[in-house]
Amino acid sequence: MATHVFHELSPEVQARVDAGEFVWVDIDDPDDTQIEALRDCFDLHPLSVDDLRVFGQRSRLEQFGDHLGGVFYGAVTRPIEQGGPLLREVHIFVSAQWLVTVHREPLPVLHELRDRVAQKDGLDPALLLYHLYETLTESFFPALDEIDDALDEVETDIAAGPDQDQLQRIMTLRRILVRLRKAVSPQRDMLISGGELLLDVLQAPPERAAYFRDVRDHLVRVSEMLDALRDLLSGAMDLYLSTVSNRQAEINKQLTLIATIFLPLTFVTGFFGQNFGWMVADVIRTQEAFWLLGVGSLVVSSVALVVFFRRRGWT
Repeated sequence: MATHVFHELSPEVQARVDAGEFVWVDIDDPDDTQIEALRDCFDLHPLSVDDLRVFGQRSRLEQFGDHLGGVFYGAVTRPIEQGGPLLREVHIFVSAQWLVTVHREPLPVLHELRDRVAQKDGLDPALLLYHLYETLTESFFPALDEIDDALDEVETDIAAGPDQDQLQRIMTLRRILVRLRKAVSPQRDMLISGGELLLDVLQAPPERAAYFRDVRDHLVRVSEMLDALRDLLSGAMDLYLSTVSNRQAEINKQLTLIATIFLPLTFVTGFFGQNFGWMVADVIRTQEAFWLLGVGSLVVSSVALVVFFRRRGWT
């Protein structure tokens, strides 16, 4: 059985549906007129029509009489500097005679699937829906690989020297992972609980259940990768804080050593300069005495402290 693929509604779509042929209609950003046309052509449930007007919904799968309606997400890669991967929300309506997909933004992987399906024969509704779910699920892997590479780069930069830019990148990656997880987790749960419903409404043979289990397994892999990246991100944050703390401790150590070196110098000059006027008047009366007793004693005490610090391993 050939699958007739359309990217817009036309009289031919209605003719194919009336003739009992299987059609897939994939529409980008429909307006109210197109949504009403979809309702009339496929006899969509009123709640399904309302859902088409509201995007930003949670992934789900619901039965509306003889057809299913739901939301499934895919991803489009984008540089981390520009905000990371983009989520693409796809509203899916499917029955034993037709498949309708609606999305606001272009989704290249879906367009590629549409071209491949148009060249294939023998795709029943369950198998076509499997390819749709699988394609959207696979679109997450390149995005996760890009996040992994960005995380490796951040860790390398932190080891070289932490700065505020790295902290901002860590927070950006964290927000991206949270956004992806909110999309993936419901999809995984949806396929775990909705497998029998899919087979029943699509009138598919029992062996088709294996295909949806395959999609579910891929979603579990995506979810596990998100968890692993979240753990690595927490490790990167700990590394950043530890490195900053160590560098601060090193700075404090250096300042303490400097203060310790100058402490006896300040004591000596302050004590003798304020209390023993005879030393200035009678002992340090020549330039040689000034350099030898005055400056020389300060230099000797400073060198002695430095030697002491090095022997104790403090520097």
